[in-house]
Amino acid sequence: MTTQVLFRTDPQVKARAARRARLEGMPLGAVLNLATKAYAEGSLDVCVVGREEIPNAKTARLLAEIDRDIKAGRNLSPVFEDVDSAIAHLRAAVKRHKEK
Repeated sequence: MTTQVLFRTDPQVKARAARRARLEGMPLGAVLNLATKAYAEGSLDVCVVGREEIPNAKTARLLAEIDRDIKAGRNLSPVFEDVDSAIAHLRAAVKRHKEK
């Protein structure tokens, strides 16, 4: 007895996979069955590999500005001993901003 597995995939990916399977002499369903069985038995491992994101020009400029500020000690919040000190600092900053 068999069961049906349904999932969505990009039509172009499906077409390329089906074309490759056909070139290798088997239907795509057979490839998917073999992969499913191998995964279930532990002979197929799947891992996700991250890739480095490359920021666009605007984000790159902002990141460079942030790096310069950090190195110069500008635009940084102080270290707070407790929550009340942090809230007082924020309230003072809001008050200064409203006075501008």
